[in-house]
Amino acid sequence: TKTCPNCRIAKTFLDKAGLGYEVVDAEEAAELSRQFGIKSVPTLIVGEDTVFDAYVGASDIKKFIGKV
Repeated sequence: TKTCPNCRIAKTFLDKAGLGYEVVDAEEAAELSRQFGIKSVPTLIVGEDTVFDAYVGASDIKKFIGKV
């Protein structure tokens, strides 16, 4: 979301790692949020359609980056 401080932290992690990503505001894209079961922000979705992993929270996103 636009006001989420943890979303800004997660974006910083992704930027520093040089990983490409698309920002989707969960409030503005409510249908997409429902499709992926997003209930908390930040959430990083890796994959697409019905085959994906979700990393919830800045700490989980940071752990994911460490594995890449």
